[in-house]
Amino acid sequence: MKKFFLYISLIVFAFCSCLPKYSYTVTEDLMDKSIRQLELKVAIEKYISNKYPEKKYISCNFQDITIITPKEITDLEQLIRIKEQLPLMKDNYGEKLDSVIKSTEHLIALQEYIIKDNNIEIIYKTNHLFTIADKKSISVFQYDLYLDTEYKIKDVSIKLSTSLSEDEFPYFVYFINQKPIYQGANTFSNSENMYAQFYTVLNNEENKEEILHHILLMIKHIEKYNSFDEDVFCANYIKQWIKDNSKFNINYIAILFSRINDNKIMYHKFRYQTASSKMKTVVLSFEFDDNYFPIEIIEYSDDLDRFF
Repeated sequence: MKKFFLYISLIVFAFCSCLPKYSYTVTEDLMDKSIRQLELKVAIEKYISNKYPEKKYISCNFQDITIITPKEITDLEQLIRIKEQLPLMKDNYGEKLDSVIKSTEHLIALQEYIIKDNNIEIIYKTNHLFTIADKKSISVFQYDLYLDTEYKIKDVSIKLSTSLSEDEFPYFVYFINQKPIYQGANTFSNSENMYAQFYTVLNNEENKEEILHHILLMIKHIEKYNSFDEDVFCANYIKQWIKDNSKFNINYIAILFSRINDNKIMYHKFRYQTASSKMKTVVLSFEFDDNYFPIEIIEYSDDLDRFF
C-alpha cells in the first residue's frame, strides 16, 4: 500500500510539473487591487498615527503592493488546480483515476496542515515615505512594512530616518508634490524627468539620508537659477562643505575653482588658518558621481597651479 501511495504521489507531482505555474498574483481584478491598496494604506496610516500620538503625521508616498506568496501556499494552489482538472483526464488514468484523486486530496490535506501548523501566510509588502512634526522639528521616515491579508502589521524595517531644517522643508514639499520648479516652455517635462530621476536614486541607494539632503540641495539650486549648472552647483557645494569642516573653516578665503572635468572632478584652491594660527594655501579635489554626490576628496599642498 505504501508503494502504491508513493507511485500515485509521483504521478501527481509529475503532472504538476507539466502545468503552468500558478500564484495568487496571476489573475487579479483591478478593482480588487485598488481596494487592497486603499485598505492597506488606511491600516498603515492608523498604525503610524498611533505610534506618534502627540505629533503631526503627514503621509507622503506609498509604493505599489508586492505580494509575497510562500512556496508552500503556491504548492497548495497547484495541487488544488490539479484536483480540479483530474476528472477530465479519465482517458489518461483509466481505473487508477479514483486513486489519483484520493492521493491528491491527501496531499492537499497534508499541505494545508503544514501551512497551518507553521503559521505560513501570504504577506503584503509596501514602502511608505512620511513626515513626523512637532513644534521643534520635522523628521522624514521611509519604512518597508509587511502586513498579513487582514492588514495587520507583521514587521517594519526603517529605510530612512532624518531631520529637516527649516530651510530644507519647502524643497521637500516640492519633492513630494513634484511641484514644477523650472520656468519656461518645458516646465512640466523638465520637472517630471528631474523628480523621476531623484526618486530612482533615493529608492536604490543605501545612504538614503545623505541622498535626500543632497536632492533637496539640488532642488534649491534649480529653483534659484532655473537651470542646473554643474560648475556652479559643485562650487557652492564645496564652499559649504569647507565652511562646515572644522579643519578648514577658520578664516577660509576662496581663491580659485576649476571647471568640473570629464571625470567629474573639480579642484578648489583656497587659504585657511591652521591650528598653529598660520595661513596655509591648499587645493582640494572633489570627485562627484553622476548625481553630483561627492565620492572622494583629496588634499594637495604642493605644485598647486597644475590643477588650473
